Amino acid sequence: MNGMVGTKIKNLVAFNDRLYVHTDRNVVQSTDGGESWKSLRIDTGERIEKKHLLINFSSDSRLVVADGRLYWISPEKDNLRIFRLSTDGNALVPVPEMPSFGREMLSIELVPAVAKAEGIHLPDDMGKDSKLTKRLRGITTAARVGGFAASDETFYVEHLRGLFKWKFGDSKWTNTGLIDLGKQSPWGLRNGFALAASAENVYVGKRDGKLFQSLDKGDSWKDITPNLPFRFTRFKEIVFAGSTVYVATNKGVLSSQTGEHWRVLTDGMEARIVIDRFAVDHTSVYGAGDTGIYRLDDRGKWKQIAPGVPGAVASLVVSDDRLYISTGRRGMFHIPLQEEW
Repeated sequence: MNGMVGTKIKNLVAFNDRLYVHTDRNVVQSTDGGESWKSLRIDTGERIEKKHLLINFSSDSRLVVADGRLYWISPEKDNLRIFRLSTDGNALVPVPEMPSFGREMLSIELVPAVAKAEGIHLPDDMGKDSKLTKRLRGITTAARVGGFAASDETFYVEHLRGLFKWKFGDSKWTNTGLIDLGKQSPWGLRNGFALAASAENVYVGKRDGKLFQSLDKGDSWKDITPNLPFRFTRFKEIVFAGSTVYVATNKGVLSSQTGEHWRVLTDGMEARIVIDRFAVDHTSVYGAGDTGIYRLDDRGKWKQIAPGVPGAVASLVVSDDRLYISTGRRGMFHIPLQEEW
């Protein structure tokens, strides 16, 4: 890992036969399978000195591959920046014409609603209690930047517990009306929403284990939790592979093509496998969890291809006939993919 010694890997993605990593210092890329790395230039589009650039490399920032592009999401104090990889592949540039969130997007009504969900009593003179006000602000901004997805030139992002969308040509972000007022979990997602989009279909998993579906790009929502064959308490990840959506939970994985009928994914012994992270390579679906690394076979069964993982899996990607994982503390690892799998 030449060029990344001593850094923390926040997340790892594969795009156009290259690997990209967001560290606690910068965004780097590798063209040789992770042997060496170099930093990507971040073009903010502003003619100001570098020391004044408000670039956030915190855990809230992330790299995402969506809609055939590589994006980097970087939160600011009251805004959100979304960059995408330049055509030459050497820089991250702002998405053109994307409007700012701005302070006007923050809902005053959100604070008491979140406080109620967290079991916090609000006195009538709340404004006079500086400690309580500070605590409430911390709660409402804990998931300031969450799930992100892009499909059909439409962007979806969680911001301050609400889901917003924007499409090229729009003058502002639109609040979809979906809000997550669930209590923060000590294990929960870094982002409040687990989110995936494909064409006009959008799936959102909330903190409380409820799953919502939109068939019109977030204009309307349906709670499809009653359709699910088993109950769980939290989402791990949601992804699309073709027209099929895969939902990883703390009790196992579900798949569906319509959202009406769901299949419980098991191994050859009919045991549910808990998956923390997915990787999709064309039509092949891989998963990693505490019990190992798996691939879905032709029968839709999990087949184990590695008996364990070297640590808590933060990211799982496929690139150049290898399966890569990044862990929270131990770095990055890979195994070769074999045809017989």
